[in-house]
Amino acid sequence: MKFKNHSLVADFSDAERDFVQLALEKHSTQHAAGLNARPVEIAVRSSDNQLVGGLLGSTAWEWLIIDMLWVADEIRSQGLGATLLEQAEQQAKLLGCTAARTETFDFQALPFYKKHGYKVYAELNDFPAGHTEYQLRKQLA
Repeated sequence: MKFKNHSLVADFSDAERDFVQLALEKHSTQHAAGLNARPVEIAVRSSDNQLVGGLLGSTAWEWLIIDMLWVADEIRSQGLGATLLEQAEQQAKLLGCTAARTETFDFQALPFYKKHGYKVYAELNDFPAGHTEYQLRKQLA
């Protein structure tokens, strides 16, 4: 698609992706100070250095945003998920966060997050078809 001397393309280089993120952060801080955008990433590796779990997230303003938390099927129910979550929350507190948020589906980790103090604040039914996405939050301090 073309606009006056501009075109739309469906891909970014890593540098362009970083540029867009920084540009949006610059714009956002003009309206809400203290963005404090930092990655929060924790990996779990086996004794042979294989990735068997991890948490990917970030901070924004005074919030921890958990994008993904995964533990390999063969080592679930051993407390690693809880440990990842606790570590991320501790890191976030050190970065000044007072709350956390995440989203999960009815077929993923809703009971897990509820068990760890997260409360549902929104639901999106039929996403994906026949399922529900839940958005959750927790006060950290």
